[in-house]
Amino acid sequence: MITKRSLITVKISKCDLACHHDALNAYSHSKSIRTHANSSMHLKSDLASKDVDFVRESQCMNPLIGVKTAGNDLRFFSGWRWYEQCLLLGIDQIEVIEYRCVDNINIEKYAWMYLLGEHIFDMQKSHSLLQLVHLVEAIPVNLRPELLASNYSRSSAVAVQKMTGSTREAVRWAIDNSQNLRENTASIISELLKGGSIGDL
Repeated sequence: MITKRSLITVKISKCDLACHHDALNAYSHSKSIRTHANSSMHLKSDLASKDVDFVRESQCMNPLIGVKTAGNDLRFFSGWRWYEQCLLLGIDQIEVIEYRCVDNINIEKYAWMYLLGEHIFDMQKSHSLLQLVHLVEAIPVNLRPELLASNYSRSSAVAVQKMTGSTREAVRWAIDNSQNLRENTASIISELLKGGSIGDL
């Protein structure tokens, strides 16, 4: 079956754009990922025009990908990173690769593939190993062998080792350090709820 698709220009204000239901888990997980781009570019309305142009041009080169619904609405499943930055900057016109039929496409797989490919080299260094572990764990089990290819392992920590070339100790430290932080935070909260104060801890 031939999949019909085309590159179109869309005005956000005149189109009902939302995440496709099969891509929601990947899209939701993307919200928890901290990247170098997110930390270095604080998007706000008073950015210089050259920064707005950069976002606009980047979105044109990396279009939103979605499917056209019966009501001529769009449900995206890939390419949302620059689209969301356009929303924050009030950029109304974006480029979209529009599919008219996705019966032969595994939308869930393509959403996770996009997320993995988009962020694997752009996560904040201090958080990247742990974020990658969480990302691998979030990918549906049945999709992991195909998406991770030769990096696949039943252990998410081992998969991250293969993907990044990191040592087992480095990955384990990232995981354990996060666990220790959560336990310490939980302990402090517990003491505060008991009526203690931070100065008592």
